Amino acid sequence: MASRVSASRLQLGVLVIASSLLALALLLVLGTRASSAGGGAGEDAAARLIRQAEQAEQEARLDVALELYARILEQAPQSRLARRARLRREWLEARGGASAELTELVKMQRLAPGALTQDLLLGFEQRVDAFPPGPVRSAARGFIAEAWYHRLGLPARAVPAFERWLEEPELSEADWALATTELALARADLGDLRGSIHNLRGAGLGRRAETSHLELTALRRWAQPLAWALIGAFSVSALVLGRRGFTRAGLAAALAPGRLALGAWLLGAPLLIAYLHRPATWEAMVLLAPGAAVLVLVASIAGTALGGSAALRRALMALGVAAQVGLAYLAVDRSLVLLATLVNYKLK
Repeated sequence: MASRVSASRLQLGVLVIASSLLALALLLVLGTRASSAGGGAGEDAAARLIRQAEQAEQEARLDVALELYARILEQAPQSRLARRARLRREWLEARGGASAELTELVKMQRLAPGALTQDLLLGFEQRVDAFPPGPVRSAARGFIAEAWYHRLGLPARAVPAFERWLEEPELSEADWALATTELALARADLGDLRGSIHNLRGAGLGRRAETSHLELTALRRWAQPLAWALIGAFSVSALVLGRRGFTRAGLAAALAPGRLALGAWLLGAPLLIAYLHRPATWEAMVLLAPGAAVLVLVASIAGTALGGSAALRRALMALGVAAQVGLAYLAVDRSLVLLATLVNYKLK
């Protein structure tokens, strides 16, 4: 009898424990679902609020944007968008919040390209002189300089604007490098190319791509005319010295199958190698090959016409090599391979 009572009590205890565990598991599941539903609702609300806040920033309603960012942090502090809202609010507050200066700067920055006129920019530039020193005035100086140079295309106006920007006491290192580089580019556009290169190198910015661009521009000023002069000198010399060979018979001899096959090999093989090995050089080779073929054809006809005149043939050959070098320079320069090579060399 006692054993039966003990067994019944044991069964009852097991049932109580099992039902308690089941109830606890049910409560945990329901609580998790409720938490997930609440979190999802919080994320949706935060997403809606941050879209409204960013739209308000675009419209220069900075007081509204600040209020909306604060609501996100209050209503959904654990949402994935809370950090984004916090960073934007801190950024605005560090620049005076909804101050009149920052609001005016944002309005100017949001102007469509065609809406920004010289008169508007001049008026804003005069008002910026009254801004208190700080990040807002520095950003305004940068906007003014960039607008004169890039949006309105007036480097003469941009130069003093960049100089004013560089005078700002709280200029970051990145902004200093940008202002210095853009100032050099604007001065180069006004004709002071060598001075601009010298200033960039002196400022420790000689490895920037903009410096390489200016250096190649300086190179082009004398290299391009020299290349064309070499090509022209060879062509005229070949036509004058070998004029007897420029006949139908001379042309047929120069275009004989054996010579065509050799020319195709000499010019086609580099094209194929460039295409398979380094496609970036393909454009340069495509520009180079036809010009080289013409020069080789002219040299072949003129050389045959000169016959036994070894001195003239050697002189024409030397001039032909110089013409090929000039042609090669023009091809790589036009295809931007030279600029890319110089930039990559400086970055090593």
